Amino acid sequence: MNLKKIIQQLYYILLILIFPIEILAQQNKITSDLRWRNIGPANMMGRIAAIDASNTDYRKVLIASASGGVFKSENAGITWESIFDDYGAGSIGSVKFDLNINFENESLKIKNKNLIFAASTHKGEDELIIDAYRKLKIDLPDIRLVIAPRHPERATNILKIADSKGLPTSIHSSMPDDLDKDEIIIISATGLMKEIYSLSSVTLVGGSLLKNYGGHNIIEAAAEKCAFIVGPYMKNFEDVLAEFLKNGSCIQLNNDLDIFKAFKDLLTNDELRDDMVMRAVDVCINNTGSTKKQYNTILETIRENTK
Repeated sequence: MNLKKIIQQLYYILLILIFPIEILAQQNKITSDLRWRNIGPANMMGRIAAIDASNTDYRKVLIASASGGVFKSENAGITWESIFDDYGAGSIGSVKFDLNINFENESLKIKNKNLIFAASTHKGEDELIIDAYRKLKIDLPDIRLVIAPRHPERATNILKIADSKGLPTSIHSSMPDDLDKDEIIIISATGLMKEIYSLSSVTLVGGSLLKNYGGHNIIEAAAEKCAFIVGPYMKNFEDVLAEFLKNGSCIQLNNDLDIFKAFKDLLTNDELRDDMVMRAVDVCINNTGSTKKQYNTILETIRENTK
């Protein structure tokens, strides 16, 4: 190898070694003036849900983060401070109680006493309810069952369960006009709970029969004057359920074997069912106003921190 080629190869080697160093030096120069600073929720989730500023001092700004929390800045957004970090947790009720309730007792008369409802069911619950329904039909042959699974895409699987037990069943995206055509009606759509509760005499609120879940909202059933049953697993709504149980306005099962008995007791005893319904309505009425309380509490806290 001659001297010229050796010098050429050394040049390339030096170029490879020096080039990254030069790039790094340029990067350091570019970023040398940048500094980390507290900019509130933008470090976690950039979407701002609401923003407000003082009319007299533009440096005072309030923002609400979509990820949760309210932040204030007194230097035009250079730094941010969370308003609620120093406050403990508290309970001022559930906004779910703030529903429109039909106070007319006549609404009980328009219910179909032969219609029962399994609301927001999960996998593993439908078969338990259908088995209880088959037993109910021995003494109450005219009753019909509506099932609205929590996930509508499960409708076909529920249909197969019902078919395997020899029960005429159909799938609908809305409540059919003719409720006598099939014994079981499966709803494959969302947004119909209020309507079905208003038509049904008794419902079992799903997500509560198996420990894998934790229950679903029971207030809507109460507001629509539908007597309701829940299973033993209601950890997601323990406080709300406690209000109803304390007032004797619902039935909580000890296990899935009690489904048949609970339905039969309510279907065959009008006085028991109607009394439970009105007690449940009383619970809703006595717990309304949480939305306004929460609004006033948040507003007062923000005002205290922005004086």
